[in-house]
Amino acid sequence: MDVTVLIATRNRADSLRRTLAGLGAQRTGGAFTFEILVADNGSQDHTRQVVAAAAQTIPVPGRYVFVPQPGKPHALNRGVEAARGEFVALTDDDVRHPSEWLGRLVATLREHRADGAGGPVRPLWMSPRPAWLS
Repeated sequence: MDVTVLIATRNRADSLRRTLAGLGAQRTGGAFTFEILVADNGSQDHTRQVVAAAAQTIPVPGRYVFVPQPGKPHALNRGVEAARGEFVALTDDDVRHPSEWLGRLVATLREHRADGAGGPVRPLWMSPRPAWLS
């Protein structure tokens, strides 16, 4: 396994469903393999069922770990421990990824023998942008 895409989540099942579908549409060109790992940080909604349904419909291996200890750092740490990939790509449960997102990330890490990489994050405004944010 080349990459584990790790998502820490809590009570965001509906947003997570869209994120998982988008990750399932990532183009790899056969250059790498990846899995999706959802670290559920104590959700009380239908997160577990969303992950199970996605695992049946998207063409990428998906796994679920339940992390009862509150706090995103606990979920991320448990997810990193469970990751099978050489690289771990962190993302959130409300992100819409372009289909080339993961391919570009992997290419950058390999080409530069980097320990980490990042890129721009552009908000998907669900409500008006706060006035204080330029």
